[in-house]
Amino acid sequence: MLKFNNTSEIEPLEGILGQERAIEAMEKGLKIDNPAYNMYLAGDSGTGKTTYAMSVLNKYAAKKGSHKDWCYVYNFENNREPLIIGLEKGLGKIFKKDIEKLIETLLDELRDAFESEDFEIGKNQLIEEYEIEKDALLKKIKKYAEE
Repeated sequence: MLKFNNTSEIEPLEGILGQERAIEAMEKGLKIDNPAYNMYLAGDSGTGKTTYAMSVLNKYAAKKGSHKDWCYVYNFENNREPLIIGLEKGLGKIFKKDIEKLIETLLDELRDAFESEDFEIGKNQLIEEYEIEKDALLKKIKKYAEE
């Protein structure tokens, strides 16, 4: 039995106690170099699985070379399958901010376009043309009904 005065004298536990198969599975899973491969951790809350996974992944990431930022974007041809864009590390956040700025700019420009004098003139011209056409059709229907 270990002798100590309080828990501050004990070294923190590395890994997960009594989970040799889980540790082995995690090590094997990290060796699989396939973007379609996923790992799933299950267990009761508070057992340390997230802490363990993060520490193992941080150690693994430190040994790996450069990483990419993976961005999932909307696929207009098939909305159930987002497109994946691989960017150099750190560019994902910049890309996100640029897209947000683009959307904001487009919304502002659309708003300005619909509030412009040219739009109002064009809209009123179309309404007038359709009113003339509508009146002509109503006259034809009235004439037909009278006959």
